[in-house]
Amino acid sequence: MINEFSISDFLADFAGSPYFVYIIIAISVIILFLVKSILKKGDEDDNSVREIENATYLQGVTYLLSKDTDKAIEEFTKAVKLNSETIAAYFALGTLFRQKGEYSKAIRIHQSIIARPNIDKDVKSQAYYNLGRDYKKAGMVQKGIDIFESISRNEKYKVAALYSLQSLYEDLKDSDNAIKSAREMARLENLDKSHIIAHLLTEKAKVVFNDGNAAEAKKIFKKAISLHSKCIDAHLHLGDLYFTQEEYLKAINRWKQVLEINSFFTHLAFPRLQEAYYNLGKYDAIEALLKDNLSKNEGNAYCHLALGRYYFNKGSIGEAVIELKEALRIDPDFFDAKKELGAIYIQSNMVDEMKSELKDILDSIPSKYNNYTCNQCGYMASDIMWKCPQCRKWDTIIPKEPRNA
Repeated sequence: MINEFSISDFLADFAGSPYFVYIIIAISVIILFLVKSILKKGDEDDNSVREIENATYLQGVTYLLSKDTDKAIEEFTKAVKLNSETIAAYFALGTLFRQKGEYSKAIRIHQSIIARPNIDKDVKSQAYYNLGRDYKKAGMVQKGIDIFESISRNEKYKVAALYSLQSLYEDLKDSDNAIKSAREMARLENLDKSHIIAHLLTEKAKVVFNDGNAAEAKKIFKKAISLHSKCIDAHLHLGDLYFTQEEYLKAINRWKQVLEINSFFTHLAFPRLQEAYYNLGKYDAIEALLKDNLSKNEGNAYCHLALGRYYFNKGSIGEAVIELKEALRIDPDFFDAKKELGAIYIQSNMVDEMKSELKDILDSIPSKYNNYTCNQCGYMASDIMWKCPQCRKWDTIIPKEPRNA
């Protein structure tokens, strides 16, 4: 039996790129058109109807390739009115409605396919999978989970369903089931997903710690680090846990690991390190640490900013200005450095410097500065996120790299 719908299985792989979705839908419809032309044997009286139907399909494909969703929907709607048995056109419509955000329409279309009597088993499975994607996009989390749990028993859709389940369980803050899904995917695909599982364990540990069980949270943080030694989030929060228990040396060791893993996250570790060293009475240790870090990362504006802030707090205004200006030389748009420099000028009553710099500082201040960007999809954020909310990848959001570094 010819399966008209196999290519539509690839739609999930291109969920983040509308361009590819349109092409895949178009290919699916073209294949259906060719199959129908070969297999369909009608009387001469049917020729005119068939010609209209085929023309409608091809016009819909044309609109798909030009990414005119509304026109494509209009043509495929005409096609299903001409021939209500053409399920591939319904799949195309369902996907297009989901892409447009008209989730209720997409849901109704896929439900109608499932409800058809004597429907092919593979087609029904495809409809269930697409229905799950409709629910997921519509924010109907539990319904999406129910569908994907069911379809995950189908080997053909198992990996794709597990991917969606992991994402939905993350939305529910259900770390245990998210971890279970990630581990099963890693096994099936033979891929290393340790960094993802480490993040999920870290999220679980945060909840456990906030619930007052520090001992259990500590175990989970350590498990995350043992699984993925470069999980910055786990190092930071395990350090926070040690700090609350006044185990400052252990906290310092965790936070120093952040500097070793990625110097661009210096600004997350520095305030924590400074407070811990001050609590130990080691006031000069932070300066030595920052200078050592800077010697290894001379072109890192964040390292210069951290050292500038340290000098400012110490009262060494001239040295602070030097470091902050160096940060701005590396990245002229580095808002945090501009903000710090402006504060120094105002507090130190440096009138001439203030006049020359303040206008530029004020003009550059946006309503909400985006310090971070996703290196996969370009999403920008003002605060650190370990998972991108747009492409939903872990560990892809990093501090914006200086323009001239």
